[in-house]
Amino acid sequence: NQLLTAVLNLHYHYKNGFYGGLEGRFDFGLPFDLTGPNGEGLNEQESRAELRRRGYSDDVIDLLALEEEEPGSPDKAVAPHAIFDISAGYDFAVEFAVPLRLSASVLNVFDTPFLYKFESSFGGTHFGYPRMVNVKLESRI
Repeated sequence: NQLLTAVLNLHYHYKNGFYGGLEGRFDFGLPFDLTGPNGEGLNEQESRAELRRRGYSDDVIDLLALEEEEPGSPDKAVAPHAIFDISAGYDFAVEFAVPLRLSASVLNVFDTPFLYKFESSFGGTHFGYPRMVNVKLESRI
């Protein structure tokens, strides 16, 4: 039930074996329902107070879009977010006929905090990954 999701994949391979890429993803945020103790929909301030009462920190609450779609509506969503990854590598087989490929990538380049899901009945709250660096050496036999 996300309104919009977009993906970007740009990759370039040079003739001499070097290659690089830029990837990105934008998510509007998965919806969830949030009600008060009596089952009523909450406005933004009441939502923040209810989530604090449930034990959530402001760091987590700030990753949510708590604005009301309509007065009294329980509909809320995970805040929209965009994540970018970059990668680069070299394929030794192109110039040196050695069946090795070396690559490095940085996931979530800007270290953007985000949630995938919030209070899902199928697995709870899912946090996004922090900035990560991956180095890989592959051999083709």
